Amino acid sequence: MSMSPYANIVTTNNTVTGYRLLQASPPAVHDQSSCLQEHELTTAPFNMRIEDLVNLWLAKYGNEWVDVQEVTYDNYYKYVYARLYGVRELEQHYLTDRSKFVCRKPD
Repeated sequence: MSMSPYANIVTTNNTVTGYRLLQASPPAVHDQSSCLQEHELTTAPFNMRIEDLVNLWLAKYGNEWVDVQEVTYDNYYKYVYARLYGVRELEQHYLTDRSKFVCRKPD
């Protein structure tokens, strides 16, 4: 059973003033056994075949131009990008009018 990590709102009656109060109970403990650990997340792209990484890239971004900064904010795809760019599976250009790099998987 998965529980919310957010605090639960509980209504209580204050016996001194008689007013009804809203209180936050402590958050439930979240079971993280099914979550990927950080080291698994960062090493997975380095243990996969290039063809599988290309398919992942195409499933998420297709052949469209993508802002490199957007990719590097993603904790998984920044490693996919590094690996694909390193083997020349992605092309990259600098947009002078927007001062940013974009990349894509060529057709």
